[in-house]
Amino acid sequence: MALVLETIDELPEMTLVLNAIACADSMTPALQEIDSFITDRGLTSIINPPSKVLKTSRDANSKRLGDIPNIVFPRTVRLRRGAEPSKQFAETLHANELDLPLILRQSNTHTGRSVKLLTSEAELLEYIDDTPPNTDLYAIEYIDCKRDRPHHRKIRCFFIDGEFYPVACLSHDSWQIHSGDRYQVMDKNEATRKEERAYLENPERFLGESVFAGLHDIASEIDLDFFGIDFAPDGQGRAVVFEANAAMRHNYDHAKAFPYTRPHLDRVSEAMQRMIQSRLKGTSS
Repeated sequence: MALVLETIDELPEMTLVLNAIACADSMTPALQEIDSFITDRGLTSIINPPSKVLKTSRDANSKRLGDIPNIVFPRTVRLRRGAEPSKQFAETLHANELDLPLILRQSNTHTGRSVKLLTSEAELLEYIDDTPPNTDLYAIEYIDCKRDRPHHRKIRCFFIDGEFYPVACLSHDSWQIHSGDRYQVMDKNEATRKEERAYLENPERFLGESVFAGLHDIASEIDLDFFGIDFAPDGQGRAVVFEANAAMRHNYDHAKAFPYTRPHLDRVSEAMQRMIQSRLKGTSS
């Protein structure tokens, strides 16, 4: 039975708050409201404090994570697409030293919606033409991590209560990869599945000491109780980070087709439950 409240003042006393609002780009007002509520109530036991989530927008991460040793965070600038002609907006991009090839995406979208890699001025102008006025766009430096590899990769890890958990190592022909893309390459290519198993079973050995240490440095900087990082090694002892925030999930949608992933997905679920139970015990002691 759902609890329906007329006002926020009707909320019961709380010993632990789990903040599930995770996107600093699309949910800024909500995060600010919750942060004020937590402050006003004097609450101190918070999982993923809103004030820290607010710092994980793509442009903010670009500024604060780019100087971490062995970490490359593509230069990311947030710009408002107003009512100006497309060519004028393109000139603004170039004035910000954002040159082709370039990734553009609407700032409040996830799962690849609105994302496009633009390689020519004609493609750039077409994208801008198709963007509604008064839309915030992210312009993101494109870094090709594929090099001489047969496939592009996107690797995901979670940090839960300070501990590293490997989630996935996806391979695909396209630079933009999502979990459902497993059925274009990985289900037919044993080498990519073997690579993912190697990552899941021993991520530090798979990634190398420098990349593994750099990811932990990101966790120290972001300082959330739960968040994820999407990245790919660049072959030079560094990780190119695509995003790092709490707006990530793991799921069992593909565990039947890729059964070796299930134990690692279970560990993520168990770690989250363990953290919550530990915090609850801490507030009742």
